[in-house]
Amino acid sequence: MKEYLRYAPLGRGGSRKEMGHVALFLVSEAASYITGETVVADGGTWMGGMENSMEMAAARLQHAQHQVAQTKQSRI
Repeated sequence: MKEYLRYAPLGRGGSRKEMGHVALFLVSEAASYITGETVVADGGTWMGGMENSMEMAAARLQHAQHQVAQTKQSRI
């Protein structure tokens, strides 16, 4: 996760409360005209351009693989 956060302009991940605010907006009257949209709530991480995006995708994959390995070990 630290590798992923290296690319976040805010230097941290979003909190559950912040993600909840996005969800609340999408179900509110204020979003009544929004249809079929993907809302990116990542603290500006994707603003880094394609090079950073590819590096970040690789970091996410590595993090996911690490989590899977930890989960497998905890089941043994």
